[in-house]
Amino acid sequence: MESEVSAVRYMCCDEYRSCLAKESGEYVPYDVNGQYGHLFNIIEERYKDNTVSRSLTLQKQINRYAPIHLEPDDSNLDVTIGPYETYEDGLFSYKATFEAFVGIRDDTATSQVKLFGDQLQDLERNLPMDNIFKSDSVSAAPIRVINLLYNSGDVKGPQTIAFNLPNDERIVNERGTSMVMLKNISEANFKHILKPIADACIRVEQKEYVNFEPYYTHIVCHECCHGIGPHSITLPSGKKSTVRLELQEFHSALEEAKADIVGLWALNFLIKKGLLPKSLSQSMYVSFLAGCFRSIRFGLEEAHGKGQALQFTGCMTKGLLSYTQMENSQLTLRRLRML
Repeated sequence: MESEVSAVRYMCCDEYRSCLAKESGEYVPYDVNGQYGHLFNIIEERYKDNTVSRSLTLQKQINRYAPIHLEPDDSNLDVTIGPYETYEDGLFSYKATFEAFVGIRDDTATSQVKLFGDQLQDLERNLPMDNIFKSDSVSAAPIRVINLLYNSGDVKGPQTIAFNLPNDERIVNERGTSMVMLKNISEANFKHILKPIADACIRVEQKEYVNFEPYYTHIVCHECCHGIGPHSITLPSGKKSTVRLELQEFHSALEEAKADIVGLWALNFLIKKGLLPKSLSQSMYVSFLAGCFRSIRFGLEEAHGKGQALQFTGCMTKGLLSYTQMENSQLTLRRLRML
């Protein structure tokens, strides 16, 4: 009898009513108190047992795998797989999509950027904002420079040149973040996209400042600055929340704009501390201006493009840029320190 129960097809109440209304001969209504009433008890018990069993199995899997924290420092192969970014969720920017990156670590380049990860707490402490929003427990973020071999998942359109993950505020608070720089992609991006854009848009006298070093250094600082600033917050009502939850669909674009501008501030801060060469003082701003046109190409529906348009509009409004109408229209960066 129980083997027959295993073959029972379950259906929702509305579907059952629909079948009865059509007087279908395929489905026969049963009286729970009738000849086959005891089958309903077996079905109910089977359903409960199955639900409990599945819940226990799921919980066992979570307990087994969730606490694992992998340390990739000793591996030459760098692998990132998971549902991280929420760029595609245009409703509230809550739903993440899967992506995967596989690359080979560049040990020399990795050692050169270690400085930035070690300075995160000092940068947080000196952020130009109210101390109430600052954290005193920012973890030093490991930075790995890799040459990308393969990527898949949500990687269409504009190609990622670096990422700082995870985005989950709880994990960020407990373990911090990890940054990965895709060096070969950055080099190709600069050579084939940014340099031609700079040649077309930047005033001749300032083109000499557009080179790979300041461009790449700002990318590193941009990723670092995703990890500082407010993440977990307390609302005026006393409720605990996160910046991501409260900003909803506006979060991604504002976060990208914040990382860019705070990245410039952080570079200037590190130069003043003597940790970076003074030669970056002007070149990083001109390279940033050329980068504005690179990112705006992504469009106003994409987080980086929208965030860059916000920054560019702010620079124009505050008079940081001057526009020269010539045969080939060009822009000149006028006042640097205001950034």
